[in-house]
Amino acid sequence: MRRKIGFAGLVALAFFPLSRAATEAQVKTEVRNLTELLMPAGGTYPLPANAVELEPLFTIPFANGDSASRIKVDAGGHIYALDERTGVVLAFGPAGEFLRRLETRGKSAGKPTNPPLLNPEETLILQDIEARDLVFYDLAGRRLRKTPVPALHDFALDREGRLFTAPYVRDKSNPVIEAHGPNGKKIRGFGQALAFSHSLGTLNARRIDVLPTGEIAVAFVYLPVLRLYSGHGDLLVEYAVESDIIKAKEAINLKAIGEGIADPARRGLCVKILYGVRAFGESIFLLSNYPRLEILEMDKGGKVVATYWKDFDEVMMPEDFAVTEVDGARLFFVLRSLPAHGIDAYAIAPKKLRDPPEPPVRQRSGPGA
Repeated sequence: MRRKIGFAGLVALAFFPLSRAATEAQVKTEVRNLTELLMPAGGTYPLPANAVELEPLFTIPFANGDSASRIKVDAGGHIYALDERTGVVLAFGPAGEFLRRLETRGKSAGKPTNPPLLNPEETLILQDIEARDLVFYDLAGRRLRKTPVPALHDFALDREGRLFTAPYVRDKSNPVIEAHGPNGKKIRGFGQALAFSHSLGTLNARRIDVLPTGEIAVAFVYLPVLRLYSGHGDLLVEYAVESDIIKAKEAINLKAIGEGIADPARRGLCVKILYGVRAFGESIFLLSNYPRLEILEMDKGGKVVATYWKDFDEVMMPEDFAVTEVDGARLFFVLRSLPAHGIDAYAIAPKKLRDPPEPPVRQRSGPGA
């Protein structure tokens, strides 16, 4: 069942101060038993009725010390992964074959970061975090132009080439999204940040993507909140994403946020809930991790139509993911930093999808845009 909840209910723990003596005792206990807090009494979380196991296709191991933290796949299934340390973009074919390295370091004074993007003219776009620019390259790695922007969590393009960015939140008046024209000029800012008494920048970390129909999907990293905005900046809907695993992580984070008012050491104990968001076709995909990898597929009404999952015997740490379709088969590419840097490709056969139950998502009424 979809339930409306008030914004105050989501953040109530953030405004409940605790004594320092109690907080110090809890830190010792909870750090030691973090895994136990996330795991139920039976040791595992049951799979939902709409679960579909991911089928491994191939793995792209990174060589020569390469690593990457962001990934993008174009319409042809070509994979682009950005190494933020070196400013190199690694390009691979749809079957994982290595194509080329695009050297961007040295072409600007700063440090490229954030996902490589391809606009409709197949221009590669990187954020230069030090110079505070978005830098445009052709697919040979030649620099074309730049657009000044503030520090960003993420950015995305619509089909007309309009740019949407997710700037860092410094105070509660900062917008969640800023819209830019094809020439890079800022048009407007919109969206209300999540309000907390501390750690605004961290707790408002978010990933964004643009649906083919033009809506902007915003997923908050440390709270299971998904918003949809119109291209003009109207808040269309806001969902609280739910599953047993996500609820356990949300409880840990809300507790750490509340205790962080009295003890700043608690503020760094939040765990990531949503690692990324991707829009593909009529669906929105959300990446979650631990104790198993999960990719939730949602429709624009907030209904979870499938939960794609994969279990691992060793520690697995995703950094980003991408979704595409090749020859009628849906493909997921998961970029990871553990157990080693690389990209795992998974396939989903459409016939394996099941009729979903009532979704574990609740729509909530909150502040307007």
